[in-house]
Amino acid sequence: MPDAVPLKDASFTRRRPVRRRIAELLTGAVIGALLGFLIWSLTSEAFWLWAAPILGALSFRFLDPSPATRAARDSVISPEVEDALHRAAALVEEAGRANVRPDDVLLYLLDLPTVARYLENEGIEVAALRGELESAVSRSSPTDPVSAGGSPAGSVELQRVVQRAIMQALSERRKVTVTDFTVLLLKARQPPRPSVPMSETDRARIAEQRMQGLRKMASSSERTWNIGQNGEFPVRVREALDKLASTDSLLAQIAEHYFKGYDEKEVAKILGLTQREVALKWGKAKPLLIAILARS
Repeated sequence: MPDAVPLKDASFTRRRPVRRRIAELLTGAVIGALLGFLIWSLTSEAFWLWAAPILGALSFRFLDPSPATRAARDSVISPEVEDALHRAAALVEEAGRANVRPDDVLLYLLDLPTVARYLENEGIEVAALRGELESAVSRSSPTDPVSAGGSPAGSVELQRVVQRAIMQALSERRKVTVTDFTVLLLKARQPPRPSVPMSETDRARIAEQRMQGLRKMASSSERTWNIGQNGEFPVRVREALDKLASTDSLLAQIAEHYFKGYDEKEVAKILGLTQREVALKWGKAKPLLIAILARS
């Protein structure tokens, strides 16, 4: 007859499935929380809190990356772009500078027939662009001498271009070509456009387009919904906004400003909210307003 199982061992055996079940519940809760955060962050500014370090790791010190970083980068950047980065770095090192700038890479890319042909088709004079780049590079030569035994590194501006290239490759699911990279480099050289206030004519045109879009979504039999000279909404829309205001006045205010032609940034400034708050609340207001109009 087999020996009896000690009481201590028997109790341990009975508790083990419970512990395992608790561990599975905790694991599921953690995974669910992570998935929830991922879904939320992809639609918000928080995406960059965790995406930026990853992209930075892929592009930082691209001139001498680790094997793992090189493998990750090579999956999204074509060999031609990789070669252009290395050759531009070699020219920068010969000039005794520590940082590779977008102009350095673009200057090398101009020698490639594919890039030169693309620029000519876009109406860009290659010779004039080359002269402008050479002048800019010569002015920057004495500013950042490379340390003895060191290798040039990508400047902040060039790292940003590489990050944009990686994002483009990931979104389009293809490698970045020399033409794609040339376009990104040209955009990086353009100064930022100053923000120009929207004219009343443009705002009225946008408001009219949005109103007609609302009419179609509400499946209205009316041929058109016109906004009055003083910005008065059609009667059905005004009544629907009033009904929405009785439920949530803030949602109604956001919807009203939206159909007056304002964008999210302007609405946020008017109502004292963040742009993300406006986007989220408009996402709630829109289906409610359409449902009210469909029932009226």
